Amino acid sequence: MSQSTDVVDVYYGFVNQPWSSTVWRKQLQRLPQLVQNKVLRFCRWQDQHMALLGKLLLLEAMMAQGQSEDCLERLEVDEMDRPFIAGAADFNISHSGGAVVCAVSYHAKVGIDIELLRWLKPDNFTLCMTLQQIESFHLAADPAKALLEMWVAKESVAKACGVGLGTDFRKMICSAESITLNKNLYHLHHLSLASTYLCCVATPMAQCQIQLHPCCTVDDLIVKSVD
Repeated sequence: MSQSTDVVDVYYGFVNQPWSSTVWRKQLQRLPQLVQNKVLRFCRWQDQHMALLGKLLLLEAMMAQGQSEDCLERLEVDEMDRPFIAGAADFNISHSGGAVVCAVSYHAKVGIDIELLRWLKPDNFTLCMTLQQIESFHLAADPAKALLEMWVAKESVAKACGVGLGTDFRKMICSAESITLNKNLYHLHHLSLASTYLCCVATPMAQCQIQLHPCCTVDDLIVKSVD
């Protein structure tokens, strides 16, 4: 399926309760054995379910592009441990709380991060925020929200670059619309997927249209594959 150069597709869903054993088994078996093993390494059911839903959203996105249902057999990681599928679109997955998101870009790298809104103390983030940024959080009407808005932006850029948490987030040059890291400019797109979450997409594409594909419950996703 051909895609416009300025489109990023974002698939998302929520895990509110454990799936039935039948649904869980059928959906897990859609994944290659190695991917199944990674899902099952998580101890909590919430983490297992979000890991599985992330891969199902990825599979949904890849099949919408025209990939076959066994495309996750080609799932690999590069030298920076960034996942990719040979011959397919670039993608990135994130989850927090009970939310799972998967961003797909057909012509550029993409990063996405989602965070559950919660109380955080800005002074605990001196290793990834500059002193000026921390001061700005304290001056904000909602310091924790201001901190998380900056965090999802920085994290989405790091994931697009493939550097992850190993980089010094304080070296990112930040504005409301973009972040520069290692002389590379990434444009930010803050998404409102649910009132209790903050989400951001980062991409080097200057003009970018975000297309949302909600999967409010697992039934919305599995009905096409189980029934």
